[in-house]
Amino acid sequence: MRAVILVALVGACVAGQLPAQVRGQVLSEQYCGSCHVRPDPGVLDKATWTSKVFPMMRQYMGLDPKPDLGKNAHDLAALYPAHPMMTEDDWFAVASWYVDNAPQRLSAPNRPPLNVTTRFRIDTTRRVLSMPPMAVMTIQAPGVGGLAIGHAMKGTITLVPASGRQSEIAVGGPPVSVATIGGQWYIANMGNLLPHDSAVGSIVRWNPKQPQRGVQTVLRGLRRPTHVVAADLNGSGREDLVVCEFGNRIGRFGWYENTGKAWKYHLLANRPGAVRSEVVDIDGDGRLDIVVLMAQSMEGIVAYRNLGRGRFEEVVLLQFHPAFGASSFQFADLDGDGVKELIVTAGDNGDYEDPPLKPYHGVYVYSRGATAWTYTQSTMLPQHGAYGARIFDVDLDGDLDIVSFSFFADYSAQIPDAALWWERQSDGTYLPHALPGVVKGRWLTMATHDVDNDGDVDVILGNAAFGPGSVPPDLQQTWASGTDMILVLENRTK
Repeated sequence: MRAVILVALVGACVAGQLPAQVRGQVLSEQYCGSCHVRPDPGVLDKATWTSKVFPMMRQYMGLDPKPDLGKNAHDLAALYPAHPMMTEDDWFAVASWYVDNAPQRLSAPNRPPLNVTTRFRIDTTRRVLSMPPMAVMTIQAPGVGGLAIGHAMKGTITLVPASGRQSEIAVGGPPVSVATIGGQWYIANMGNLLPHDSAVGSIVRWNPKQPQRGVQTVLRGLRRPTHVVAADLNGSGREDLVVCEFGNRIGRFGWYENTGKAWKYHLLANRPGAVRSEVVDIDGDGRLDIVVLMAQSMEGIVAYRNLGRGRFEEVVLLQFHPAFGASSFQFADLDGDGVKELIVTAGDNGDYEDPPLKPYHGVYVYSRGATAWTYTQSTMLPQHGAYGARIFDVDLDGDLDIVSFSFFADYSAQIPDAALWWERQSDGTYLPHALPGVVKGRWLTMATHDVDNDGDVDVILGNAAFGPGSVPPDLQQTWASGTDMILVLENRTK
């Protein structure tokens, strides 16, 4: 019925029978909703729509000359139409509707005042010095113990053992993710950190039992791979690789079948923006499904239902508007009822210079609906620029808390929301506390691990000092002068 009404309204628009405001709204459904969820005017302020979004969208609609496409011009030219996709009159109607209905400023989030918790304290004994600090991976080192920190500019992984000397693995580019097969590491090397479409990324293999051999390239020619997962997807008894090739304007998502002799590629999505994936049996049928977070213009959480024998069916779990900024996801049973919720962070805010702080950024909890393939929002925890979260019992009171971190925090606030502990209350709500030392860096990654072996879980934040967004000059100068790659926060519960 909605489609029939929309067709009728578009016809009325063409005939000039609708008022200007209604005409702009109807045409926005036709044009802005044709390739992604149509954003509401209220998701951005008037100035951002006018000076940042509209100039870019005019190029995508063929109304202005396409931008300089660089050395990938042949691959990218097809993204821009050779002829205008709408008239200037239609463009003016749509743009006017957005500007007229957008706020002058976005509102502040509805969140209790922050205090700095004493539950955690800064551990100064475990340090990874770097100038400048650009941590793009912070994980508990699989099969090795201690931590593994990926450095974007050096193209190395620093191994930080619980005791003893640190060592480095030369990867050749930004190492952002590790999967393991048979004790060996399969490392996603982005090739270059900044947005690009060149096929210079790779998956390299490193054997902790033979560290002197260095890394060997397993897969090459990848477009900015951001994540890799290992799992036996087809029941062959061999673990396959699921690879997110985020790219920028072009990319893809799929899996490499381990045939025992070679890696055979299977495409799942021929579009850019795959951030990270999880392999999980969503519907309990005994087969492993694939879930991926897609960013760029077509934001959402997409599942690939395993039909057996290496066949998958796409199921869209959640869809977001293109300004939402989805940055991570995970499954966890927050309320202990035996059914896992879907936890999503939204906070990517790097599309424009000096982006506005968005009140809809934060940690979202989606509860399972009537089927295993439906989810509805149940909780939203506001945090500017939220980039990731971990679920664990911080205070050992028997329920699961949330610790989240931000790469696009509100640094102008008296207490920045760069890293928060959301303490779960008895009624199922969450009380936010700021973690100490949050202005010592800019947090792009986080690991949780009992670093000091005292029975509670500590937090390790990865510092990436440079990047887009609004940062006070004094903080930027401090970070640029050379600071720690990580901030270890010791949990004082025990």
